[in-house]
Amino acid sequence: MEENQERPKNIIINSNILFSSLIKEEGFTRATLLFLKEDASLKFLIPKKVIEEFGMHLGEISRKAGLSIRDIRFGFDKLLENVERINENDTKEEIKQGLKYVKDESDSPFVGIALKYKPSYILTYNKKHYKTEELKILNIFVITPKEALDLIGIENFELQTKEKRKRNLFSYLTKFKIFMKNKKEE
Repeated sequence: MEENQERPKNIIINSNILFSSLIKEEGFTRATLLFLKEDASLKFLIPKKVIEEFGMHLGEISRKAGLSIRDIRFGFDKLLENVERINENDTKEEIKQGLKYVKDESDSPFVGIALKYKPSYILTYNKKHYKTEELKILNIFVITPKEALDLIGIENFELQTKEKRKRNLFSYLTKFKIFMKNKKEE
């Protein structure tokens, strides 16, 4: 953890994290997201535009995951449980200001939310889309799922074997699968 970084409190989830979580059912991204969401001290946020973006890519996500649209919708709703959806109208000024810190303007709503809820962490695989050094000065950090696990203080995560990390994270996936199976049976 960097010197001026504190433990995450507000985590803004980028679309690519959510979509990746849906595509690869037993993937690292979904397991990490579910693991992070177990921590009650963390607040998760997304711009409402992510819901629209999901609708536009629903067919593609379904095809890539090899799951029905119904199952993908259910999984998406499950992943968004306890995730606050921020209306872009409530962060207009911050989004406008956020344009200075992104290389792709479609990422400015994530920065806008981060500006409003500092200190913040933007969880993404597209770190290159953000001006990370400039954002650090504002107490906003752009991190990957692996970096998020490190920040919440998983003991010796770096030193664990890849197989052990998988086993720990897949226990969360198993809980998620059991819930999905029970939900389908209802």
